[in-house]
Amino acid sequence: MCKNLNPKTCVIVIGLLTGLFASSVHASSNLSGATLMSKHSSLKVNQDKVDKEIEKVANNQFKKAKEKYKEKLYSQSIIDLIVILDYYPDFSKLDELLYLLGSCLYEMEVFDGADLMYRYLLKKIPQTPLVPDVILALQKVYYHKNEYQQSLKFYNALEGHYSFHQVVDESRYYAGQAYYHLKNYNIVPSIIQQIKNDSEFYSFSLYTGGLIYLKKKDVKNSVDNFIKITKLSAKSPEEQDLIESARLSLGYILFELASYEAAVNYLEDISSEFYDYPEVLLAIGWSTYKLQDYQSAIIALNDIVVRYPNFYNNVEAHFLLGQCYLKLGYFDFSINEFTEIIKPVSDAQNFSSSIYEIRREISGQEKQIEKLKTELMVLESKLLNVISTNSGNDIPEDIAKERKKINKEHNDLIQKIVKESPVLADASNKTKQLKTQIEKIEMQKNWQSYAEYGKVRALYLRGIKE
Repeated sequence: MCKNLNPKTCVIVIGLLTGLFASSVHASSNLSGATLMSKHSSLKVNQDKVDKEIEKVANNQFKKAKEKYKEKLYSQSIIDLIVILDYYPDFSKLDELLYLLGSCLYEMEVFDGADLMYRYLLKKIPQTPLVPDVILALQKVYYHKNEYQQSLKFYNALEGHYSFHQVVDESRYYAGQAYYHLKNYNIVPSIIQQIKNDSEFYSFSLYTGGLIYLKKKDVKNSVDNFIKITKLSAKSPEEQDLIESARLSLGYILFELASYEAAVNYLEDISSEFYDYPEVLLAIGWSTYKLQDYQSAIIALNDIVVRYPNFYNNVEAHFLLGQCYLKLGYFDFSINEFTEIIKPVSDAQNFSSSIYEIRREISGQEKQIEKLKTELMVLESKLLNVISTNSGNDIPEDIAKERKKINKEHNDLIQKIVKESPVLADASNKTKQLKTQIEKIEMQKNWQSYAEYGKVRALYLRGIKE
């Protein structure tokens, strides 16, 4: 019985059950009416004591599971939660336990498992005060599964019945994101504008609003939203990245409006730790070039080619460097930069070849993703079998035997899911990055022809100077 409990828990449970068994044997030795009533009362007292002690043990185990969840040790948290379900299905905080179990699966990106767990909670304990939290959780599950219409159904349920609950701001944020992906831009502002200023989702809603206004060509409101974000204090690394993204967006917009100095002011405030920093440097290069501050442009552009040699748009950085040197009369440097562009892309075949290689890599990644998805579906179904058969005492004998068999393996099973899920996530992210890379490459200008013209001009000007 104690195979999954820690030694301390095991001792307590065995001790309690041993005491209960001893009381039962003693009671059977004296069957007089008064004595029987007395022993029955004693047994009831002992049973209450046992229940309280087991509840205490379960509570301690539950606290440990919550601590592990906070530390992002989701698989270990799941193991602790299943142990409680296995040995004490009448736990007083069963609704909280099932919700935490669903949350662990959600964080591990086992979305189908989380979906079933949240629905099981609502079915088993429909009066739980966690109903709004569970509805929000289901909304997020379907959002991350890219099933935006289904996700919005849960949002509508929350808005309709729990519009004053604390979770509704988060729900509104995800609803805005869902409508954005569905390209229903008109409805988004009316939803996200309801998010309170003190909400942790306020800054993210401002960013979504800024993008929406850009889509609607409302530049003024878009700029206003991004400026509001830059004035906020970051409360998390994610919010800091958002603030930097807002500054970069402002840099792009102001550049297009020919407000180059203002663009530089926002761009130079961006930390070098920002994940998209090469793009920032390139934007600074162009803005300072437009301001005829060629020295500053050269510093930013050299920073790109030295520190980020694999940056997809290094060709553009080299071209702009060539232009800056040309403006300053450093013709040899200018010629070197233009030559750097012409050499690696001397013909169109190299360009189409690189696109072909990226597409082939994407195809391989997509096959790996499908394989991983299939493996994860099998693992998740087994895990759900473990969980569902651990949720009560009245279990048919054949299922009970199967449960014991699966219980021995559930630790390894969870570990497999833990290993497979990040691999799937990495493969999906890599595929997205490769597709983005192709889009960016295909959108690039043919810098080779510009470089050839720039080189000819630099050679001509150097000849005149000589």
